This record gives sequence, structure tokens and C-alpha cells, in this order.
Amino acid sequence: MKSRSAAKARHTPRGMTARPATFADRCRRQFRPLSTAAVVVAVLAGSSNAPAAEPELVALADVAPTIRQDIRYATRRNFMAQVLPGYRAGKCLLRPEVANALRRAQAWLAKSDPPRFGLKVFDCYRPMRAVRAMVRWTHSNGGSEAPFHYPAHKRSRLVALGYISDRSSHARGFAVDLTLVAIASGEDAAKSATDTDDVKPAQTCRERGGEPTDPSEVDMGTTFDCFDVASATRSGDITDLQHKNRAALVSVMSRFGFRNYAREWWHFTYIGRVADGVLDVVIE
Repeated sequence: MKSRSAAKARHTPRGMTARPATFADRCRRQFRPLSTAAVVVAVLAGSSNAPAAEPELVALADVAPTIRQDIRYATRRNFMAQVLPGYRAGKCLLRPEVANALRRAQAWLAKSDPPRFGLKVFDCYRPMRAVRAMVRWTHSNGGSEAPFHYPAHKRSRLVALGYISDRSSHARGFAVDLTLVAIASGEDAAKSATDTDDVKPAQTCRERGGEPTDPSEVDMGTTFDCFDVASATRSGDITDLQHKNRAALVSVMSRFGFRNYAREWWHFTYIGRVADGVLDVVIE
């Protein structure tokens, strides 16, 4: 049996002495590189303990079931008079923290004694395909129509005027269109927030402060999606009571991290969210 020194001598070139093993040599022998297969196995083995990724969108009904929903773009009751692409169901979807902020706002409203108002949403996350459809619609021929939703403008001007956008924050999941509804004392609560009991058919969106089929909607001076100067949150074309109602909505929403869009009393963007990319997930 050959000695260890003899083995070393055999592998050492003539005229050179064997150098003693260094610390680096010992480390290389002890920690040999893993094969690609071994790396994959190790990653898969550890993935079961990794925390689940946060969902991009959540259903508002699961987070705040008492908030009422009337998702207009899933119906024909909107300025385009058609169901918009991507709206296969009338559901409000939002980024998780935005839905939770609305839940806190609704809870705060419920703390009044007795509770007088709650929230009602018209639109939340909007698929990007619907955003594009809105912009295309503005380029189409309106014919000789007498438009209910944009009585003072041509539809071709609605993008330039800031009512329709090809970069909507709705497509990012952190914008919401909504109003207040009266929930206390039945008719008495609704009347306290409404200037008139007149629900005759209106010719334009400026002649009605809410949805006539839902008398609990608080009178905001115009309907939702009224593309008109009267819809500006601080418009001078509305009554004192309507100003008060809009201010109440802005107050509760700003308290929970939302910023109002000055041209539209109903539109709010959650400002506590870092801007994400747009989504085009179908609502179903």
C-alpha cells in the first residue's frame, strides 16, 4: 500500500515540491457547485413555504358587502348605451388596499347615530379594452342625436375636455365612481338630501340629481357620467343643498385616502397606491 506522501510525489511534476493545501482548496472540495437539477429541486422544495402573492384585484362585495353596487358599464344605462367590452358581470373589482379603504369609509359613515348615509359605486376597475372602446366611441358619428349625457358638447370633444381619457386610473384598479345613498329613516332621509320630489323624465343629465329608479340616491345636482360644467365638484350651477351633499362625499372619501377629480363629483382616485400598470382582465 502506497503511502500518502508517495501518492503526492507521483502527481507532483519533477523539480517541484508539492504545495500544502490552502484554506481555499479545502473550501472548494467541501462546497462543490450544485448541478442545475439540484438547484431546481432546492427552489421547488422551498417554494411551499413562500407567502402567497397578493391578488391583483379583489371583489368589493367580499370586503365591504354593505356598499351598494350599480355597475353601469355592465348594462346599457350609460353614455354609450351599450355593455362595454370586458364587463361580463356587474361586479366592482379593486386593488386590495383600495377596497379596504372603501370598507373603512363605509364603516365610518355607519357610526353616526342613527346612520344616515352609505356608499353606492357605479364603476371600479375598468378593463383597458373598455377604456379604448370609450375613446373610439368619441370618434364615431353621433348623427343628429340629442345627447342626454353631454348636452353642451360634441362627443368628439369629450377627450380634449377631460371627461374621457385613454389613460384611465380605473384600468389600474385604484379609481372608483360613486355617490352617497340615504339609509336612515326611509323616505325622510332621502327627502332631507333632495331638493325636489319631481321625478319626471329629464331631457338632460343636468336636470336630475340622481337615479329616478333609486330614490335613496342623494341629490348631487347631476347624474353620474354627466359630461357638463355642472358636474364640476364646485360648480356654480347647483343649489346650496347639492353643494353640501357633494362636500359630504368629498369629506368622507378624502378622510380615507381618496382624491376627487375636480371635473366630476363622482370620481375618486386612491392616492396611497403606487402607480401600477394597466390591467385588461375581464370582469366575470
